[in-house]
Amino acid sequence: MGIELTKEEMQLVKEGKLNPLEIEQYRIDHPVQKLDKSELEAVKDEIRETNVLYKASIQRNKDLYDELADNRKIKEGFRNKITELREKKKKLLGLL
Repeated sequence: MGIELTKEEMQLVKEGKLNPLEIEQYRIDHPVQKLDKSELEAVKDEIRETNVLYKASIQRNKDLYDELADNRKIKEGFRNKITELREKKKKLLGLL
């Protein structure tokens, strides 16, 4: 009965980087990492939450740019009205 190879070990054997006779020593030198699934899920949840906040901030920026453009139009309208009122004032005072 032989030793079952992991996908990583098979790839290394195919590439010639690992001798099949030295697999036991390779496993001692490179132990398999155990995953803490609850910690992994916590990180995934945090990534999801951060992504939602990121998308919300992008939308907020777009909304602010739209609001800024609208405010510029309003400001231009007020500037034109002030110019018209100044001309009207000068006409009333007989300066034009």
